[in-house]
Amino acid sequence: MRQPLGNMICWFDMMIIGLRSHRVKHVRRTILPPLMVITVLSLVAAGCDNYGKLQRDRGLTKAFESQSLPNDYTYYYYGRDNMPYAIMGIESEYKLQSELWHVVDIQTDRFKNMVKWIWTEHNYTPFGAYMLGAGGKKLGIWYSSIGHATVDVNEGQKTIVVIPDKPYLRDGPAR
Repeated sequence: MRQPLGNMICWFDMMIIGLRSHRVKHVRRTILPPLMVITVLSLVAAGCDNYGKLQRDRGLTKAFESQSLPNDYTYYYYGRDNMPYAIMGIESEYKLQSELWHVVDIQTDRFKNMVKWIWTEHNYTPFGAYMLGAGGKKLGIWYSSIGHATVDVNEGQKTIVVIPDKPYLRDGPAR
């Protein structure tokens, strides 16, 4: 008589475990995916309000190379002045908040040499780009072979923080 009772307890335990497993599967299949999507979208929406981006433009590349740049920007360079990593111009209504960037006058031979001798990453050529804020507002212009930069904009205080990717921290051929 003990054996049928033992089998019954085992069957009952398996039914409870199966029920729990079914509920877990139900939660995983129906509730978890929408929750994950909502969480990710909320984080993206909350984090992207102040960030801008680079939008490549061949006309700007030619403008930098031919030294025919607009005078209504404040120009900066990042890196060494004899071979900068990046050059940018920012709309005069904004103030740059950074100690990485240095002001440069575009009317000088020094600036012309910066454009000519800008650092190039292997297999990438320098390009011009518009620096865009939230909603696509043009904040400035960019020239570099570095393809990525964080552009943090505070519209209320009219400040910008620009942090380029660090090419010298990547693996690659020594220069």
